[in-house]
This record gives sequence, C-alpha cells and structure tokens, in this order.
Amino acid sequence: MDNSRSMPRRGWTLLTAILATVAVIAALLTVPWGKAGAADAKPTDFEPNDTFGMEEAKDNSQGTDKTWDGLVWAGTPSPKTTAANANNDNNVGWAWCIEPAYGVPYETDWVYKQGNAEKLTFKSPQYRDAAIILAQKMQSAIANEDYKAASTYRTYLIPFVARGETSGARAAATITGEDPKYTNARNELNFPQYDGTEEEFEKLTGYRFVKGQPYGKRLKLEKIPGATIPKQPSDLFITVVRASKPKGSFDDRDSQTVMPVDQPGLPNENGGSGSNPST
Repeated sequence: MDNSRSMPRRGWTLLTAILATVAVIAALLTVPWGKAGAADAKPTDFEPNDTFGMEEAKDNSQGTDKTWDGLVWAGTPSPKTTAANANNDNNVGWAWCIEPAYGVPYETDWVYKQGNAEKLTFKSPQYRDAAIILAQKMQSAIANEDYKAASTYRTYLIPFVARGETSGARAAATITGEDPKYTNARNELNFPQYDGTEEEFEKLTGYRFVKGQPYGKRLKLEKIPGATIPKQPSDLFITVVRASKPKGSFDDRDSQTVMPVDQPGLPNENGGSGSNPST
C-alpha cells in the first residue's frame, strides 16, 4: 500500500513547509560568518591587513609600497623608519591613498584608528553609483594581483571621492593625458602604473572632464547627457579612515583619508567578498 496516498492534505502542507524551512537554514549556514553581505556589515568590521604590502616598505620614510600605486602603511610604524611624526597607535594596516595631494600616514602625528572607520560621504550623491562601480573593479583587480588595473581603477575613483581639488585634478590630468605630472613636486608621474583611457572612464562612469577656472585644464567632472550606468545597491559602501586627534577631532586639512585594503561594504564585481585579498 502506498502510504503517501493515505496522508491527509494538511499533512502534506505541513511537511512541505518544514522541508522549505530546512532548505533556507541550510543555505544560510553555507554563508561564512561575517561575510553574509554588505547589508549586515559596518565600516569598523574591516580586518586590518598587515601583510598585503612588502614588509620592508614599512621601513622607508613614507611607508609606501611602490609595488602598488598608492599603497600606504597606516599600521604601527616600523622601528627602522626615519619618519619622525608617525603615530605609534596607528592600527589600520595597509591602505590605499585616495587623496594624493595630502600627507601620508607616516607624515602626521595624528592617529589612524580602526575604530574611526566610517562610510565614505560623497561630495555629490550623484557620484555614488560611479564610485561604487569603480571601487568594486579595483577590489577585483587587487584580488587578481593586477597592478596596472588596480592603479587604473584607483585613478578613475579619486575624482569622485577626494575632498580636495588638487587630488582630483591630479587624477583628471592623468586620465585625460593633459598632464600626468600635474602639481607633482618631483616632476614624476602621479600614477606610474596607470593604464587606462579617457574613453573607458567615460563608459564606466557616465562622466567626462571639462575645463574649469582657474586652471584652464579639463579637470572638472560633468555628467554626460543621456549617459546611464547601473544603479548600485543601497547597502554597498566604501570604508575609509581619517586621521584624528586623541580626543576624536579629525584632520581634514593636511592628512589624507585612506581606504583600508579590506572593504566589508563591497563585494568584488563578480559578487564575491571584498575582504582581505591576501587571505
């Protein structure tokens, strides 16, 4: 006798509901703890990465790793460095310079603390979609150890996220090709590994550069009429850390804001975690 035929319809409904619940629980358990998605993440959830850059790069006076454009050390200063101002309480680890016109962490006695991590606030809300797209592409390039692509997407990103005009202008003058050494005191390339094009920038972001006073160069962002880019989920965010005084006030004048290597609010562009690339 087929027992299934004798089971009341109500029993089948209950059994189906139980099996569906079990399936949902099983699916949830396959998501690693702490990586369930940006919706549950906080900026302070980032894991300071002490090993991403070269160990000996922590010893130089700038705390910069030239293997990657813009990689700076914002962790505990090396005892071998000649940097006189670096704060011993820094604990952010390796991070990306997103304001190249401002001083690196080794050049200030203000502190970079994990507990001060925050979501990036955009100068214009309209910049958000473009910036999130570029940050995800940058994370994917980092995970793939593609130095030129990482430099390129970082250069594309800076005009949307840097507070000061000069930082954004350096990136803009590189992207347009008008002056890749713009305002560089050493007359060196601002982004040595940059390998992008103005056309790619416009396609990815929906923005272009136009002339603006008083510089006479195409340094000002302008939305391209009719251009559209994918709308980004509202729960995604870019984690940044600003230099602060011991009592909590922030240095928004001379010290750069940095972007930790680990980005809990960003999946990479393929949907994976935006977490520590070296782990």
